[in-house]
Amino acid sequence: MTRLRALASASLGLLAACAAQPEREVDLAALAAHGERRQETRAVALDGEGERRLLAGWSRPERLPDGRPFRWALGESSSFGFYCAAPRELELVLSLRPFARGGAEQGLRCRVNGRELGRRSFRGWSELRFAVPAEAVVVGDNLVELLWDHAARPSEVGASSDTRPLAAAVRAVAVGGLLDAEPAAASAAGLLIPAASELRLAAHVGADARLALRAPVGGASHLEVWSRQDGEPWQRRCGPCGGRPLALGNPEGPLELALRAGPGGAVRIEEAFLRWREAPPVPVELPSFARPDVVLYVVDTLRADRLGCSGGPEGISPAIDGLAAEGALFERAVAQSSWTKPSMVSLLSGLLTTEHGVRAREPVIPAAVPSLAERFAAAGYRTGAFTANAYLTRGAGFDRGFEHFEFAHLDAHALTRRAIAWLRGGDDGRPVFLWVHTIDPHAPYEPREPFRGRWAPGVPAGVGSFAHVRSLGGRPAAETAPFIPQYRALYDAEVAQNDAAFGELLDALRAAGRFDDACVVLASDHGEGFWEHGVNGHGWDLFEEAIHVPLVVKPPRWRRGGERVGRLVQHVDLAPTLLRITGLPPLGGAEARDLFDPDPRRVVFSEMLYDGRAGFAVRAGELKLVEPLSPGFLPRRALFDLAADPAETSDLAAARPVTAAWLAFEGRRRMALLEQAPQPETAAALSTEERRALEALGYLAPGG
Repeated sequence: MTRLRALASASLGLLAACAAQPEREVDLAALAAHGERRQETRAVALDGEGERRLLAGWSRPERLPDGRPFRWALGESSSFGFYCAAPRELELVLSLRPFARGGAEQGLRCRVNGRELGRRSFRGWSELRFAVPAEAVVVGDNLVELLWDHAARPSEVGASSDTRPLAAAVRAVAVGGLLDAEPAAASAAGLLIPAASELRLAAHVGADARLALRAPVGGASHLEVWSRQDGEPWQRRCGPCGGRPLALGNPEGPLELALRAGPGGAVRIEEAFLRWREAPPVPVELPSFARPDVVLYVVDTLRADRLGCSGGPEGISPAIDGLAAEGALFERAVAQSSWTKPSMVSLLSGLLTTEHGVRAREPVIPAAVPSLAERFAAAGYRTGAFTANAYLTRGAGFDRGFEHFEFAHLDAHALTRRAIAWLRGGDDGRPVFLWVHTIDPHAPYEPREPFRGRWAPGVPAGVGSFAHVRSLGGRPAAETAPFIPQYRALYDAEVAQNDAAFGELLDALRAAGRFDDACVVLASDHGEGFWEHGVNGHGWDLFEEAIHVPLVVKPPRWRRGGERVGRLVQHVDLAPTLLRITGLPPLGGAEARDLFDPDPRRVVFSEMLYDGRAGFAVRAGELKLVEPLSPGFLPRRALFDLAADPAETSDLAAARPVTAAWLAFEGRRRMALLEQAPQPETAAALSTEERRALEALGYLAPGG
């Protein structure tokens, strides 16, 4: 009896704990703008918005003499997709001609979802038709494969210097029998799902997730709700759907929902909520201090993995390693962008790039973007900035809030010594906010002695200069591979050189008796690539070598020295952390979190726009999605498991489509913040010194 009472008591306690868990609720209508819309369309567009249905084996769009777009089918197979709301008999229609000299014949086999539809032969411009039986069609996405008899390289048949394997020029693709439907849309009245369309939404949900829908009487007669998880097919949850909440199984993780309307009619949904129970994170109580000094030291282009404290070469970074031993090392810190200007605005404001809107080279920081320096100045701090990067200048607005602002294209030792002189020379009893931004590890890779002799012995003179860097641009891997170890060695020498300069600043703080009571931060704006993904430098992509950055924070009178923090953090987290430590109110970034406050649901976001290349990256735990937003970025969406694949070489997007859809949804939601971001109205003016510095860093051609 006693044992039964104990079991009953334990069961009641478990039920009470479950009941105490708050319920999370997601309004799907409010998030519909970030979902993926699919609808039936007869034509498969060869350029513009619809070209995403073209999958593999296609050139970029080109133009016929009459101005119409066409694409070359490349290699022995090409594929595209189409959406179908309900299986029925369809017909594929293609307008095309073979690539062949002298009017030679081309042969084409066609498959839909793996089912053979037959073979056709053609010469010159032709219209080919393939009947698609209803049993070959599935609800949702359908795959069409075009299998060519042969392909030829123009360069090999004397037609031109083009080395692409061309099979056929395709100027039109259509799927007869589909409707031309409108996309799903959200309004104050809820969600409208037009006939023959669907809206896909994704979320990371709890184990008891359920969907609650409310539609006008009879208004859901054409509605179907489908869901899926990774490794499972789509499951139909209801159709037609009534008013009862729908249990979605036991997802506990990424879940993708599809709200579909069949070809028979549109659906209007007044309310749609996704709900589950989830324990909130437990906040950590951390002390704040009355106006301590704050020193922010940023090393431009510093990769996390080259520091001794992060597994880099032994002895390369004793000063930074020493700070990590006395403070906290954030092992998974992510930069908001892969180049300087947007990253530094994020770091100094606590706003994502899509919140502050400074994403290109030219803009001045809008006045509406808040600034750490202004907050510290208003609280009575003496504020000073010393920067060696010509993007971080007075003309660009980085001087806001600083009593003393100095741009000088100097090495780390010279710049740091100027900062030390300012720190000593103007001490008037006020606390200090000091920002130093050095640039030694940035290309060109030209370290001084004794650092070159220790870390890059034997590297020939001229290797790593900008003339040499430019000479390797676009060269095949076989030609660049011999230089990779030399570039890495030169880079390491500059890391060691910059670390020695940082050590001088730490020594100055200790000598003045200010170190223990100060908050000291070591950070980087972005990393640097050495052909891990085909390019050298940064600002090309959002792989880990470009956005995994070092971050070390030593709060005042810190007694947890050597702490290693393994959870995900990002640049925007530094501002609220520094303001909390100093007892000042936050700046208000929607995504910013205190670095020391755990958040198990953390999703971090990076974004890049540079010279027409655009994309975003989203990470949750060890899973990372990279999404292209321009043709020059990546060929397609890619998903990586960084625990199993830290080099980001194995794309899991096809194997884990729901996780990819969820992270893409999270990225689109953050990209949408651009709609409310301040609009930069003016371009930064460049002084002669700033222009020369940009030329020295390779950002401007001499005189350009």
